[in-house]
Amino acid sequence: MFTKFYFSKLHPPIAGALCAVEHEGKFLFVRETYGGEKWTFPGGRVRRNESPEEGIRREIKEELGIVLGPITDIGEHYAEVNGQKQGIARCFSARAENQNLILNRSEIKEAGWFALPEVPAPYSPAVPKVIRLLEKIRK
Repeated sequence: MFTKFYFSKLHPPIAGALCAVEHEGKFLFVRETYGGEKWTFPGGRVRRNESPEEGIRREIKEELGIVLGPITDIGEHYAEVNGQKQGIARCFSARAENQNLILNRSEIKEAGWFALPEVPAPYSPAVPKVIRLLEKIRK
């Protein structure tokens, strides 16, 4: 009950950010060294005094060696644990100039470029939510 009140009335600050990074019709997916074996869009925590856009740019540069071009804000994703909302991630889309990756192996176990119908399994519950946000802005 408190969780519903917390999210509906107090709206906690953005804790993280995710980005659908595209290059030539394929999207970047990662498997992190923490959090299980599921594939997800790249992202991470937003630091204090950092905007979600600054945070996603920093995280993707640090973890994957990619400098993003223009970023489009596509909405918010509410992370859930056992059906309870636990945090908010700002979601973005951006293009990469190339597919060259420099993985930070302490953070990223594996990364790859996939067309959306070919998203590798198993994937995070965030993946279909971000895809829906992405499709909504592309209409």
